[in-house]
Amino acid sequence: MKRKLTDLLRTPTLKGEKKNEVLDSVFGPPGEYNRFYSRAGIAYRVSGFVFLFLFLFYLIVTLLGNLGSITYENAEYIVRNFADRYGDNADDATEMIYDPDSSMRFALFGRGLAVCGNTGVTVFSATGRKTCRDVVQLAVPAVKASSKYVVAYDSGGVDYYVYNSFSRVYTGKTDRPLYAFSVADNGSYLYLTESDKYASEAVLCDSDFNVSAVYGKNEEAVCAAISADGSKFAEITLGLTPAGHYSATLYVYPFAGTVEISKTVFEDSLPLDVAFSEDGLCVLCADCVLRFEENGQLIRRDGFSGEIRFASLSYSSCAVITRRRSGVETEDSIFLSAAGRPALAATVPEGSVSLFASGYGAYLLCRDGIRYFDGMLSAPVETGRKLKDGDSVAAYAENRLYYITRSAAYPLVFSAD
Repeated sequence: MKRKLTDLLRTPTLKGEKKNEVLDSVFGPPGEYNRFYSRAGIAYRVSGFVFLFLFLFYLIVTLLGNLGSITYENAEYIVRNFADRYGDNADDATEMIYDPDSSMRFALFGRGLAVCGNTGVTVFSATGRKTCRDVVQLAVPAVKASSKYVVAYDSGGVDYYVYNSFSRVYTGKTDRPLYAFSVADNGSYLYLTESDKYASEAVLCDSDFNVSAVYGKNEEAVCAAISADGSKFAEITLGLTPAGHYSATLYVYPFAGTVEISKTVFEDSLPLDVAFSEDGLCVLCADCVLRFEENGQLIRRDGFSGEIRFASLSYSSCAVITRRRSGVETEDSIFLSAAGRPALAATVPEGSVSLFASGYGAYLLCRDGIRYFDGMLSAPVETGRKLKDGDSVAAYAENRLYYITRSAAYPLVFSAD
């Protein structure tokens, strides 16, 4: 009798003793594999219980250890900050609108933006959402920011204000005028001020806004910086040699430490700014960029010529636009000193109005558009906006910029051919 094709393809089903014979041939007698799976199931359940117990124990110990720090405001900040940063996508950035002021300063706040003017401070997330607006009065507004905190202060005044993403968290007032500030990601900060006893003082505060240490110097402090993690800070003081030459001293201290990590004297260069960098410390001077290890050892001196028009320091590089004059003729140049790379320079079109160091290069805002320099000067990328006095650029992610005006900041994608 002929069998149907479907009968030939049908898989036979094992039943009864035949099925048991096959199972026993693969796994052994019933008692053996039953005991194996029983032991495996018990071990799995016990390990799950132990993990859950350890997690709960860790959670309880952590909560008890920080009970004094847990407040409704802190819990609200954690929730709001998580929700805000969860959607913190550079691709979703939109324009940021703010009130213009007669004097304005800007600082990147993570991938968002902090705006400081004579009459207030505004904070934006990376998506362009206005997360904080505070009305304050600042005669000479200045602003510094880390990835988590913003400090707005009155340069030459005595008032300063500390913000997180959503609100003002502290109001400070000093006895003598402020003239420099630096803030770390953990909320600790440093400022320079005058002193009755010393020529200058560096005041170091912890994340609870308490003064941790005061460093008085008999020479004028010209600049200072705190590391991103708040573990150390640097300060530069300036004096004169008997021959009338500049003599600067670079100090590096651990947070609230009384003994320097290093103390380095360098002469004949006027220091303007200092920043912690990829290779240690970067010091911008009027005629050069000095790179030091944190132990004070000089790595190299990168000299340049001309009058500084703009300068910008980042963790990896320092960029400067200078102008040289020859009679009535002028020539603008860009100079770049990057960590671990040779110094670079090039002539740039006259009329550059802004400079921002980013990565191992720098962005320039010129009359004909935005250019990027990392050894080669790119072709200009049009902004689609009419250039006005006070306009600037800031890079908040790779190839992503804010075009900043007096009333708004616009996200741009930089793509040079």
